[in-house]
Amino acid sequence: MLEARYTPRAPRVHTAGGAVRRLALHGGADLDPTEDLLLDLGAGGMKLLTGRPIHAGDLLDVALSHPALRGAVTLAARVVWTRPSPTHPGYLEAGLTFDGLRDTTRVALEQVIGAELGSQVLCRGRGQVGWVAPGQDGATWFVYDLERREVARILADAGGFRAQRRVGRAEQWSRDLERLIDALAWTLEQPSELLETSPPVSGGGPGRAPRSGDSSRGPAAG
Repeated sequence: MLEARYTPRAPRVHTAGGAVRRLALHGGADLDPTEDLLLDLGAGGMKLLTGRPIHAGDLLDVALSHPALRGAVTLAARVVWTRPSPTHPGYLEAGLTFDGLRDTTRVALEQVIGAELGSQVLCRGRGQVGWVAPGQDGATWFVYDLERREVARILADAGGFRAQRRVGRAEQWSRDLERLIDALAWTLEQPSELLETSPPVSGGGPGRAPRSGDSSRGPAAG
């Protein structure tokens, strides 16, 4: 499991007290006030959602821990931009860039990113239409839009899959769907026969083997 934390560097950072802030990988409509949300992570930087003051130019120390890494990796990060969150009033989205990243660390990060932050959802003829990431319980998938905002969750059950998506402030539930790719199609409002994931996502669910035509037929990661 990926663990991420950041610590503001005094005196250039305006966050109160310089406290360590934990970054959660997935969040719903109600955010834990003690945590910030990791919206995106790349080899060159990351994007987070925070309810605390943060400003362009601020310097942060980011610590990442994962079984694929040899101990915690501390990265020097700089806030490049901030903007009000369109989905969480009172919160800010912030884009950070990593400074002085070594090649070995970059390779390790790329492996962790692929394992933890999910796969691209691709629609033939349109390109990428979203992201999908597995939950830790093996029975939940988180669906994101292109801005890495969570838009839906897919749950595996005895009947196959059910999906929950947000439309404005309302929530909608799908009927029972046989395949994970069908649930992705419903959440993103795309034809299932045109969708695939990269890297491939296994869609069998607990105790179910992936079926022919499922999202596991996606191309290799690029």
